[in-house]
Amino acid sequence: MLPEGGGNETVTLLNASSRAVDLTGWAIANKEKQKHKLQGVIQAGQFLPVPITNPGFLRDKDDIITLLNQNGLKIAGVSYTKHQVKPSWTILF
Repeated sequence: MLPEGGGNETVTLLNASSRAVDLTGWAIANKEKQKHKLQGVIQAGQFLPVPITNPGFLRDKDDIITLLNQNGLKIAGVSYTKHQVKPSWTILF
């Protein structure tokens, strides 16, 4: 998940619905309950790459990534293990 040679990590969201979603007030949370706030609008059927600039927000050994809406409710969540983490590779969920 870490780009080769270091750098920022990215979580890519897909809006699988038939309408645009305003991400104002939404967040991505990790296993430690740290939150990365989201902003902008993701159009129907579109991907949105979200740069994670906080070092260590996504752990290389394992973690849980949760998408929370503006009310703090879980919309989606995934987990990964250290065996899935490879520098410069994307983990597909």
